Amino acid sequence: MIAKKIVLVALTAAILAVGGAAGQAADKKTKVGFVYVGPIGDHGWSYQHNVGRLAVNNAYGDKIKTTYVESVPEGADAARVITKLARSGHKLIFTTSFGYMNPTLKVAKRFPNVKFEHATGFKPAKNIANYSARFYEGRHVVGLIAGKMTKSNTIGYVASFPIPEVIRGINATFLAARSVNPKIKIKIRIKMKIAVFSSLIACTAAFSQKDTSSRRDAMAGIAAAGAALVPAIANAAAGESPRFSVFGLLGDGTSYSEGGAYGSDQVGAGRPYSPYSLYPEASKDSLYKPDAPEYKAKKYEVLKETTKRLTKLEGYANKKEWREVNGELTRYMYETRNAVTFLAKSKEQKALATAFYLDIEAASGAAYQKNQAKCIEASQRSNISFAKLLKAL
Repeated sequence: MIAKKIVLVALTAAILAVGGAAGQAADKKTKVGFVYVGPIGDHGWSYQHNVGRLAVNNAYGDKIKTTYVESVPEGADAARVITKLARSGHKLIFTTSFGYMNPTLKVAKRFPNVKFEHATGFKPAKNIANYSARFYEGRHVVGLIAGKMTKSNTIGYVASFPIPEVIRGINATFLAARSVNPKIKIKIRIKMKIAVFSSLIACTAAFSQKDTSSRRDAMAGIAAAGAALVPAIANAAAGESPRFSVFGLLGDGTSYSEGGAYGSDQVGAGRPYSPYSLYPEASKDSLYKPDAPEYKAKKYEVLKETTKRLTKLEGYANKKEWREVNGELTRYMYETRNAVTFLAKSKEQKALATAFYLDIEAASGAAYQKNQAKCIEASQRSNISFAKLLKAL
């Protein structure tokens, strides 16, 4: 539902921009391309984007022609695929993964007459727009629960990268927890530069000050104190930082995540509006039907795709393509774990699942350590243990 509505809205605006809906001849279709980071059968991110593509086909009929390319790695391969779509007459291209941001920018410069929609990014251009969903709504609910349940008044947050989408989630979680527990503190483990990490610490400290007239004043004071150690913090307090916000310290009033974290993008709307509710009313059209045979069949389709991906690991390890190894083991294996958890019922099945998890974790660890021999060995074990698990399931 998220991808369907986002893609429909984005496509409407883009088609109007290129004249596809009104100015083109009836027999000339607007070509729209989609680049997916995973297979359309992953029943996750790429699957939902493809649901959106199909909805676009239904909505616009013979006015458009859609094309998709699945399982495109982030990096040079992405640039080649995007370029090919642009050269083949596609006037609108959706690049549906954060890691496609720089390849999209590169290609967009070469094709100024092509419109691009990039998912969850933060680098727009004249012919590039960014789109996302209000993921922070779910983070807000988690923050409320954590703030109510904690006994130590300290909550932890494991984040990935210092990008607006992630920082917006940190904002929402912390502020929601603080709204029900003023004593709350947050410990964050995140892969980011020292300036951003120091800023997070400064933010947490600043919120404990009772005599502060505004949060921005508090941030500026903390930032100035740390400027000698990390000059970037002082720049952030002055509004000279990149356009994203950590509790208002990094970024200014136009920050991408600010409106999302504080609700200022919904002021005057009465009840906060979001077409992206995580829990819509169940109906005959609901995707989640745990008791239906087709739902179980979808889980087995996930496992079939897992087999294909696991066979690639040893080849990547032989070429020392460590990023690709971990790309397969992190990007898709969440779907695999979900499917296995759903299907594995007996003690034997669960034991085999555990053995498989340990093998893929060993492969991932060896890839991070760039230990080729161990990575190859763990990759081979992963294929063997998964085959046993699949047979048992």
